[in-house]
Amino acid sequence: MMPRPKSAREAAAYPSQRAPCRALRTHWRALLLAFAMQVGCNPTVSRSHPPPALLPRAHPTPLASTTPLATVADHTLDQADETVQVLPAIIDRPLRVAAGIRVAVDASIHVVKGGRLTLEPGAVLAFRGGTGLDVEGGELQAHGTQDDPIVFTAKITPPRPGYWHGILFTGPDHALDRTGLPTSHLEHVVIEYGGADRGCDPQCPQGGLVVDYRYLLNAWKTGVRESFGTSVAIRHVALRHNAITGLRIHDSDYVSELIDVTFGPNDGVSANVDPDLVEALGTDVPESVVVSGITDRSVTFRKLPKPYIFAHVDIVALKRPVTITIEDGAIVTFPENAALTVDGQVAAAKLIAHHVTFTFASKQPVPGSWAGLGFYNWAFADLEDDIFEYTGRPPSGMPASAAIYIGCDESRAHTARCIFRRLPGPAI
Repeated sequence: MMPRPKSAREAAAYPSQRAPCRALRTHWRALLLAFAMQVGCNPTVSRSHPPPALLPRAHPTPLASTTPLATVADHTLDQADETVQVLPAIIDRPLRVAAGIRVAVDASIHVVKGGRLTLEPGAVLAFRGGTGLDVEGGELQAHGTQDDPIVFTAKITPPRPGYWHGILFTGPDHALDRTGLPTSHLEHVVIEYGGADRGCDPQCPQGGLVVDYRYLLNAWKTGVRESFGTSVAIRHVALRHNAITGLRIHDSDYVSELIDVTFGPNDGVSANVDPDLVEALGTDVPESVVVSGITDRSVTFRKLPKPYIFAHVDIVALKRPVTITIEDGAIVTFPENAALTVDGQVAAAKLIAHHVTFTFASKQPVPGSWAGLGFYNWAFADLEDDIFEYTGRPPSGMPASAAIYIGCDESRAHTARCIFRRLPGPAI
């Protein structure tokens, strides 16, 4: 059985059924990959459980920088310890923060291979500006309760979005066998006021909770330290007042569960995820959702209060037929040069969109701002009563494009009562 690709670049390397289409897909994917890098912008996933109400917010005693500090003892922090503790910068052994303990974090924490940080219900970690929690091959076990959630917050009064870095799960991308990885757990957790710039490179991930294995932050900083991957189960997590995005997941294969996540408000977008995780977000999402990546699974994009942002989305049918449905009334926006491609390389791939608006994401659109919808090999479109505007930019390396681009003889597009406006060239 053909393995599932993990990136648009890998999918482009699979043998196509029609050689003339390969070059077209390569050009189109080159465009998508280039834009993906510019934006920075797959597990047991609950797709039916409605999101809960916002988790109750803990109200810890304000932590002043002059509060007396004590070093963490080995393994356990008991209630008898001082209320404010200092966690080590490198955690490479099991450490535990007991229930109700408040910890002031004055330097970034790195949980590396062999390390495990366990937080009990009611624990509070308050982070100084410019610090964060990076899980790099170790484990983070944060098991709160509905009445006593674990809180990751800012060590400042009044707090503000983007004050501290947030929580990052990171490691080498696709270079590690995912089997046997340690699984971290975030359950009944509040993450707030994160999302600060980590200061590493333009593609450095930002947000309150980030699962992104493309960036070896510590290897970048030191040139010597090795990072290892981990997976994470996310249940009953509230993300609020974070900068850039509340939740960012680059590869859902590293997320074993995503259940009952509540958003907002966040200072940016609610989430930036790959297509496989969209349904798990629910519909109670106050800000826009950025979608980027490749999928070979059937997905329904439900109507949200705010528009979707398709930074780059590539639908590829490699093992079985795939159907992508966009619900009636949804609005899908595209940044500059972005596109949606549907590619039936081995099986049929179909897009269904009725009463959907496809438009440019900027407040100052011009004709030809984004690259439209592309269909290749055994790809099919069912488009009725849709609006297409400000699109028609040619993909990189191609002489011309349109709002809907049919790249192969096998592809078919059914359109009825669609409106095409503000285009620089043909509709189809």
